This record gives sequence, C-alpha cells and structure tokens, in this order.
Amino acid sequence: MREMNAVLELLNNGYYVHPLVDGGKEPLLNNWPSIRATETDVRSWIFQTGNFGIICENMAVVDIDEKDVARGFY
Repeated sequence: MREMNAVLELLNNGYYVHPLVDGGKEPLLNNWPSIRATETDVRSWIFQTGNFGIICENMAVVDIDEKDVARGFY
C-alpha cells in the first residue's frame, strides 16, 4: 500500500503520525496530541482510515488541496 509506505517513512524519519477521520482532517483518536505511534499502530490504523496527520511541532506547514489549486487559490 502506497499510503502505508509513506506514513511509515514519515514515522521512521522521526515524525509523530496519527490517524485522521477518513476523508477529513479531524483526528480519529481523542488523545492524538500525546500519541507516539509505532509501526504496529500504523499497520492497524491503515485498515480504519487511509488518512493520516503529522503532529507539527517547531515547523511551518502549508496545506494546499488540489481542489483549491483548481479554483485558483494558491
């Protein structure tokens, strides 16, 4: 699974990942800020959702969705 490989790569590079509601941006789990996921966690979550987030500490993040680009918003 391409998505799982991408999430595992982020995890292996030190990012804190957590599952999101399928098709949305809301966390799937209530305790998401304190989650320090393992590879086992990611492998079990991938069957509940293909959507993951990263806990963004000490980094700037820009979120551009394809639908926004198509409408001319950059």
